[in-house]
Amino acid sequence: MLKKVKDETLNLFPFNLILFFKIDHLNNMRV
Repeated sequence: MLKKVKDETLNLFPFNLILFFKIDHLNNMRV
């Protein structure tokens, strides 16, 4: 059970990272 949750979290991690950088990039462009 725990391993399954851990795997799903790892799968989502890159997506969250990309989303974060995209938002960060948009904020930089606005300045």
